[in-house]
Amino acid sequence: SKMRENIENAETIFKGLNKSLRDIKYGQDSYRFLLKSNQLKQGLYEMITSEINIGGLTLFSSAFEEKYHSEMEDLFSKLTESDTAGDAILNEYTDYRGYLDYDIEVISNGKSQFFSKIYGEKSGGETQTPYYVAIAASFAQMYSLGESIRIIMLDEAFDKMDDDRIGSMMQFFKEQNFQVILATPPAKMEVIGEYVDNIFMVYREGYNSFIEAYSL
Repeated sequence: SKMRENIENAETIFKGLNKSLRDIKYGQDSYRFLLKSNQLKQGLYEMITSEINIGGLTLFSSAFEEKYHSEMEDLFSKLTESDTAGDAILNEYTDYRGYLDYDIEVISNGKSQFFSKIYGEKSGGETQTPYYVAIAASFAQMYSLGESIRIIMLDEAFDKMDDDRIGSMMQFFKEQNFQVILATPPAKMEVIGEYVDNIFMVYREGYNSFIEAYSL
């Protein structure tokens, strides 16, 4: 089914991203995406991803119906809801992303922590980095669907991150073959400038704005 294909594609993409992230350090930290089935939809996830659900053995096959009878009844009852929550339920159970749970594993000095558990306890730079990693992952997933210019535009980029983390992030963007356009304060320009092809200074005099090419 299309749902099964989408889930498998997501899992494959995240495996590829983790392979790219494996040897990259962000300061003292490294990151790995975790992708697993949603506990609240565990039965439905197993039904959708079952090996029985391949080729001619579809959800209408006797073997499939026998094994996943209760899951099918549960799913069809939700998809046929007709009350005011019907549309929301339909969207939830027909979107493959709802069958997956996501987290980021942060490995620091040999210790492993989950970002969902430590958010709010770390410094700005430490909590900001996973968001940029996730943003890059989202673009990589979107652009993997076909040929594209692979462009990313970021405003006020990396404002709370230190130089090491910024360098690692820019290196990851480069390895993903992204075309990145950044707007950043002058204080971050020196480290970011090492990873870009062109730098333009934007400044204002009175009511007029000017753009000039700049070289480090």
